[in-house]
Amino acid sequence: MKHTSFSLDYFSKDKPVNNHEYILVTGAAGYIGQHLIKILMLQNYKVKIYDNFTFENKLKFESDFPDIEIIEGDINDPIRLASAMKDVSVVIALAAIVGDPACSVNFLNTYNVNYISTRILVDLANYHNIKRIVFASSCSVYGESLGNEFLNETSDLNPVSSYAYSRIVSENYLRDHCLCEFVILRLATVYGLSNRMRYDLVVNLLSAKSYFNKKAFIFGGDQWRPFVHCSDAANAFFIAATTDKNINAQIFNVGSTSENYQLKDLKSIIESFVSGAEIILEENVTDNRNYKVDFTKIESTLNFKIKINILSGISEMINFFELSGGVNISEKHYSNYLTFLELEKNRT
Repeated sequence: MKHTSFSLDYFSKDKPVNNHEYILVTGAAGYIGQHLIKILMLQNYKVKIYDNFTFENKLKFESDFPDIEIIEGDINDPIRLASAMKDVSVVIALAAIVGDPACSVNFLNTYNVNYISTRILVDLANYHNIKRIVFASSCSVYGESLGNEFLNETSDLNPVSSYAYSRIVSENYLRDHCLCEFVILRLATVYGLSNRMRYDLVVNLLSAKSYFNKKAFIFGGDQWRPFVHCSDAANAFFIAATTDKNINAQIFNVGSTSENYQLKDLKSIIESFVSGAEIILEENVTDNRNYKVDFTKIESTLNFKIKINILSGISEMINFFELSGGVNISEKHYSNYLTFLELEKNRT
């Protein structure tokens, strides 16, 4: 018996008319998304938001962005997501379980949210005649690099985490099945202030513990990481979504080549901003990821340049801490891992 594939193409005669008026941002209430929404609004784009509000209070978000159409839903809900794609020109796909600790809470949930949802998104984008998808991936796909060379978009991938694997298989699905334009952005390690703040990111965590506890720990320290401020990352998504250049099926590393650091370098940088703080280097390595990344392609092709470097980004955070009157960085909503751990407990 001949195998017959079944897809949304079967319903091609019922395809909806698309007036291509909106940019749809999934995960818009998240760490990068809130910066991105502000950029899009300042540039007078018509925006739709699709989010399940795992990390953000919906009422607060609505009050912060009163003029944006908000659709509440999960990215693996095809019926809800299909309704959100009406008259959408570009989808910026930020929604995912981000970070290996959060992904490790429930691997089947990670498979569903980080991979199956990509398949749903691509199939619906094809069906709705979307013009372009801008997809959030990660430089963590480079994993554990054994050499000391700079890695670019054509370098071998060596993932060491479930999060990185979930990004790679999603990238592959886009390449194999997306009929509209698509662009993949592999983000450097993100840090910095956001309305939806995270203190489970290495720079943010070390800065906060150094300020509030006067002590923090770096495990290992020789590992290389590239860093990018969350507002600069948001700007990269904006550029990729709105450029007139032909960047179809392109991958771009997002960051700046000058912003590659060994983790132990953060010790002297943060200590210089926080009087009396001590960051202790521990020999035992808890995270084997090690990669230096080249960002020449996004600079030359899209004229992307960062506006905030690691020094100014950390200084900005320390100033925020001084004015805040105190932040309980252990609260679960500041951590992807703790948030998904709580959701898992409630599920069972």
